[in-house]
Amino acid sequence: MFHDPAPKWILGHSSYLSYGKFDVSFTLRAWLGNYVYNNVASNSGYYQQLTRSSPYNLSTSVLQTGFVTNQQLSDIYVENGSFLRMDNIKLGYSFKYRGRAMYLSAGMQNVFTITSYSGVDPTAGLNGIDNNIYPRARTFTGGLSVRF
Repeated sequence: MFHDPAPKWILGHSSYLSYGKFDVSFTLRAWLGNYVYNNVASNSGYYQQLTRSSPYNLSTSVLQTGFVTNQQLSDIYVENGSFLRMDNIKLGYSFKYRGRAMYLSAGMQNVFTITSYSGVDPTAGLNGIDNNIYPRARTFTGGLSVRF
């Protein structure tokens, strides 16, 4: 591969902030300078897919590339996989209720990803090939802690 699948820079940032009875914590990470072969697009980005009896999940590149048959070895599907992702965030509030210390929290995993990569996930292809992975779930959590 003429572009390196390994990122040139790996960045991370975690923060915990509190103000009064409120607190927030989050984690950001970024990969910069890595490239991913979008194999999902290459498998469905050619004209023969348009003539199938049930053309579904076609790549948007089908009308741009001019490929008539499957071209899995084309470098047109090598994309910049650089991204910034917020992996998680948690908001919390401390309070007293009937003399007991309580902590109410809400959190989210897989908050957002900023990338120009057109595939499902720029980290899917750790070996440089994004090949039909299941998308990451966005998870919501909530909690209540009571101190006796």
